[in-house]
Amino acid sequence: MNVILVETPAQAKRVAEALGAGWRVEPCAGLEQDAPDPAHTGARPPFAPAEGSDRRARVRQALAECQAVYAATPPGPAGEWLAWRALALAHTPPATVCRVTLSALT
Repeated sequence: MNVILVETPAQAKRVAEALGAGWRVEPCAGLEQDAPDPAHTGARPPFAPAEGSDRRARVRQALAECQAVYAATPPGPAGEWLAWRALALAHTPPATVCRVTLSALT
């Protein structure tokens, strides 16, 4: 199984419809809330998922079961941080990690 990490649940739904079977698409927005906050002298704010959200557990499980992971987060520093943070949830890194760009979903 291959995993694609995207930013939002809406993107995940659209990409999953396009790819079909054999792919698992996971949104990872919200994980970037673990980023250091320079306004608070580098303190890390707690991860605050939406009520009833199990996004971290789903991403961690997907990474544990996959053969390859494709980080399709937004371009730029924020997207790179989001991809890095999501990949850091894996206890052992996947065999193949690729960075892809989704410039438009239509």
